[in-house]
Amino acid sequence: MNNRYLGYLIQKGRQQKRLQRKHLCEGICDFSILKKVETGKFQGDESIVFRLLNRLEIPGAEEDSELFHMTEYAYSLFFIYSFPELSGYLSEHPQIKDSVFAMDYELLWNVLHQGKPLPEEMESFMDKRQLSAQFLLKNNPEAAAQEYPAALYHYFSAQNAYRAHHYEKAEKHFAETYSVASLEGSIVLMLRAKTALGKTYARLLDAEKMKASYDVAKRIAGALKDEKTAGWISYHEASVQIELGYYAEAYRYFRNLNNPSVTEIYKMAVLAEKMNRKEDWKEALEHLENTAHLSPTQKLLTACLRFRYDDPDYLKDREYSKTMEECYERLRKHYPREYLLSFLPDYLDLLDHTNRKKEADLLRSHYSMR
Repeated sequence: MNNRYLGYLIQKGRQQKRLQRKHLCEGICDFSILKKVETGKFQGDESIVFRLLNRLEIPGAEEDSELFHMTEYAYSLFFIYSFPELSGYLSEHPQIKDSVFAMDYELLWNVLHQGKPLPEEMESFMDKRQLSAQFLLKNNPEAAAQEYPAALYHYFSAQNAYRAHHYEKAEKHFAETYSVASLEGSIVLMLRAKTALGKTYARLLDAEKMKASYDVAKRIAGALKDEKTAGWISYHEASVQIELGYYAEAYRYFRNLNNPSVTEIYKMAVLAEKMNRKEDWKEALEHLENTAHLSPTQKLLTACLRFRYDDPDYLKDREYSKTMEECYERLRKHYPREYLLSFLPDYLDLLDHTNRKKEADLLRSHYSMR
């Protein structure tokens, strides 16, 4: 354990108890040794440090103590990204925060509950693992990974890059996450990394690599019996196939769904439209129109589908243009990027038809659309 940090705890504990140095060290060590301990300069017998901590009733300093094992287990949950379990474990073991592992407890607790970093003056007392958690609290996972190269930090770095639409950088970090997680034996992070890689390749319009990543992720999900993730992967893969123009593959997926959601029925209608399957298009469209409690945006999207079904010259209809513009603004402002991407091809058709080529080209460039 960091001698400087133990010295800091001893000094803090002594001051809280309003003990003079001569009273604390009595029967344990000389006054000069205590002064070295408190300033982190002591290099002698560790039992002296433990006895000082015990006198101050600060538990956990003994090598191989129960509190040590509690803290190590908490970190093991942290690094495999088992945050719900970690939260429960810390709540059940509050004694950690009253021990020499108080800083570890506070760092982990703050990460879980989006707390603030510890004061910067505490960083000089931190070891590499603690400092990496501090960097994460500062929203700098790349610095955390340099300090302590755990798969979890590469994963957070990749997420930051993905949210910023830096997909090449995200690809690199997700791949690194998978590689390090496999060495760590963290199968949950391996699954998250491969799933996220598939999603990243989708944004890079690389269908082959997307499929390869998703195939690995599905096998891992199967081994973990994680049906939820496996289902999400199949859904997202089919959704991206719509964007990439692989309508037949996507159609097979959405057509075979049991109890499809409103969004899935909408995508089925879009596929039927693209494949000119008029009966399926009509069936899905009528299902949407007869569904209660559609959101305002879902109603607008359904109205656009109706325009296109009823009128071959819908692009000339001002009401259709107005509805599409409102849809675009709603999706752009209030929905995840993936929702907008599935809508964009039809919106781009409208822009092209109305001679708004510059605007259309900007959108294609910004969203990496073909």
